[in-house]
Amino acid sequence: MNETIEVEPLTKRALIERGLDALPPADTNVTVAHHAGGGVSQVNLPQVIEIAKHMAASGEAVPPHCRGNVGICLRVTFQAVEWQMSPFQVADNSYVVNSRLAYMSQLIHAIVESRAPLQHRLACDYDGEGSTRTCTVRGLFTTGDIREYTTPMIKDIKVKNSPLWTADPDQQLFYYASRSWARKWVPDVLMGVYTKEEMADHKFEAEAESGLQARLSSAAKSIDGHKEGHAHDELSKIDGGKTIDHDPNDKQAHDKAAAKAKPEKAGKTAKKSDKKSADDRPAVVDDPREAEVTPTSVKAWKPYCRAWLNEATTAEEINTRWGTERRLRNTLGVTADDRKDIEDLKAERLAELK
Repeated sequence: MNETIEVEPLTKRALIERGLDALPPADTNVTVAHHAGGGVSQVNLPQVIEIAKHMAASGEAVPPHCRGNVGICLRVTFQAVEWQMSPFQVADNSYVVNSRLAYMSQLIHAIVESRAPLQHRLACDYDGEGSTRTCTVRGLFTTGDIREYTTPMIKDIKVKNSPLWTADPDQQLFYYASRSWARKWVPDVLMGVYTKEEMADHKFEAEAESGLQARLSSAAKSIDGHKEGHAHDELSKIDGGKTIDHDPNDKQAHDKAAAKAKPEKAGKTAKKSDKKSADDRPAVVDDPREAEVTPTSVKAWKPYCRAWLNEATTAEEINTRWGTERRLRNTLGVTADDRKDIEDLKAERLAELK
């Protein structure tokens, strides 16, 4: 009798808690093809994963960002296999910048020299002195073609994180030139591989932004600005128009507005009735004549709003107070239907005060 083995379903929680161990063995027992020296090699994925695990557990033998991080070590190991280098050498030349893995300039230069289809190593010439110095790199391809690249002047290079920019600027300028030469003439050699300077460069961040972010940032801006009542109209379409205002961050604003408004309201109420003090007011007020007292029910809220809307002297005052009283409306349970006639009055008053 054959015993049925139940396989635990792969979930996001399992991946977070168990990492690569959550993957079924059958799913990881595959081979990966990669480009290496112009050919194709086969790598056993479980072996690469095991190397990554051991690297992550190597303590001081690897940089801090690799310790205990199997994901980073896995990426480093794959890169090392593809470049035919030691995973530990690649790890020693790596950084984490802006939440991305980056590599030292000397490692990237080594990759260019070993992987680009060149007849011999890159040649370079320098021009200028001090802050106006530039470097021109030339590469002779196996086809006989010569391609070159000239760097900007040192003073025009924005990001200079390496101490070599001060100690040995010619060396660092050559690193910059060889990297940029490769990105221009053999981009496939450095696809997805960046230095920490490039990661810190604002231009790189702009190029790396997500498709959604790019679309949003390039979208045409409305010339009308905020349209009064638009948010309410959209919210009223949800749940049959019963959606109420919600702003999780408005507590402080409401408290400040209430503290500012209370002295004024107290003074106005005193003028209306010298016999009734603030302490004598009832806790629940449904009488429109007492509309200036903070309401505790939807019935009392309407006359309360009518009163301050009619007394407002500027459109800014109306918009500010309406915004700061979201919490009050939420607490009372004021729905879109309850607000309709009040919002009509608000629109009329805004039109009058413009």
